[in-house]
Amino acid sequence: FQLARSLRSGLALSAALHETRNYLPEPMSGLFERLATALTLGESTEAALLRVADDARVTEFDLLTAVIITNVRSGGNLPAMLDRLAASIRDRNQYRGYF
Repeated sequence: FQLARSLRSGLALSAALHETRNYLPEPMSGLFERLATALTLGESTEAALLRVADDARVTEFDLLTAVIITNVRSGGNLPAMLDRLAASIRDRNQYRGYF
């Protein structure tokens, strides 16, 4: 949700990732920082996302990667897509808590 809010406020993707990093615990904050740095240094969005997702090995980060890459390739409302993703991840974690 924080990433979507940052994008809605007008930040670029790299700045929004850097801002979102402040709200995450380690090791996820480190992954977001690496991704923001790679984008700031000019690496393509898709390549940076795939590289960091390979290092993360977290299903939720893979989903985030898929959403952002889909948006880069075809466009659309990224904050709305991220809100839907965040809600589905929250629901998934809540469902897992029942079992």
